[in-house]
Amino acid sequence: MNLRNHDLSSLRSIKEFIDKNIAAHFTLDDLARKAGINKDKLTKGFKQEYKKTVFAYLREARLCKAKELLENSPLSEPVIAKRTGFKSVKGFINAFKKKYNCLPHTLRKK
Repeated sequence: MNLRNHDLSSLRSIKEFIDKNIAAHFTLDDLARKAGINKDKLTKGFKQEYKKTVFAYLREARLCKAKELLENSPLSEPVIAKRTGFKSVKGFINAFKKKYNCLPHTLRKK
């Protein structure tokens, strides 16, 4: 896909928006509207530029922030799950285990 400078700038702004709003819930339509590009260009362009889908990037950003909070704060798992945008503690624990191959509480004990 050929992306113009405007498109690349829009994709960067969406990536920054996701990074600053990891706890927020939004749709591809919301993000495309915010970026001023169509949904197809957002999904294909984001994957081309960042080598992952928008929601895979969001999930990774959430898990990275959750790991940082586990290592550097006394916050409980339910609070961390909520602050990082997971809809349930169970969903957070399952995603964390899949990415880091350990449960959140075991990381904190290390």
